[in-house]
Amino acid sequence: LAEEGIDCLGLDKREEVGGLWAHTDDQSVTSVPDCTYTSSPKLFTEAVDFPWPEEIGIYPRYDDVHKWLKSYVQHFQLTDRIMLHSEVTSVQKVDGLWEVSVTRRDPAKKRAEKLLVRSKFLVVSTGVNMALNDMREDSRLQGFTGEVIHSNQVRRIAEYQEQLRDKRVVSIGG
Repeated sequence: LAEEGIDCLGLDKREEVGGLWAHTDDQSVTSVPDCTYTSSPKLFTEAVDFPWPEEIGIYPRYDDVHKWLKSYVQHFQLTDRIMLHSEVTSVQKVDGLWEVSVTRRDPAKKRAEKLLVRSKFLVVSTGVNMALNDMREDSRLQGFTGEVIHSNQVRRIAEYQEQLRDKRVVSIGG
């Protein structure tokens, strides 16, 4: 949008750009574990106008993806177009304009403020991994007596190595 000269603003409730690639140990936030690599080769995931650095492997690690996304924002001077610490609480169309209610946290001042952003156009990009899919009650797991761990719980793989050693592990999902 910025490249086309359209005045735009990105709202992100996270503290930094990168979405789930911005690894955190905070389980209230969706994030990849510290052992994650992309499932697609870098040639399929890079932007045409911003290739991956040569030293990155065929399947980039989570921290490489995060650094690349931050570099993208810097390279294209998008920092001022992204409002971090900003959670969208509601969206509605009023008199032909989108009204986006936002709660913006100020970590330094430890307070939050309510904002209303109005726009003629709206792009929603929540990502496919924003809501956790709890499989414990899934019919396919009926009769399963083992432990079910959601991938969102696994932030540092080293912490689970002993727990999972010599056990059969099944991964359900993409």
